[in-house]
Amino acid sequence: GKKNFAFFSTGNEFRNYVDEVANQLSNDAACDIMMWAWVQPLMGDDYETLIVVVLDNNSLMNDGGEELANTGCLEEEMSEYECGMFDEYALRDIREGEEILCDYDRFEHRSLWKEFGL
Repeated sequence: GKKNFAFFSTGNEFRNYVDEVANQLSNDAACDIMMWAWVQPLMGDDYETLIVVVLDNNSLMNDGGEELANTGCLEEEMSEYECGMFDEYALRDIREGEEILCDYDRFEHRSLWKEFGL
């Protein structure tokens, strides 16, 4: 689900949130927020590109790239915006003790940070 995520529609909203985290918690926590953030187009009734921050253990999921990712979407389900971070599932059986990895390139769109002035 999306309940443990924060969404920002402007760069200023995101900056203010990071500043508030630094003031209320610590600069280290604010740095973590910046590292856990990405820009993703989201589909729905209204197409919108948002800054997304994960605020639970999903923030600890590492990038396995296309070759090592064991979570994601099947290739035939992929379109530019069809499969995102919220739509992923196990692509194969994951062994006990195996690290759960995703492919950041499937949902993160680095070039879109410019739309937010960041």
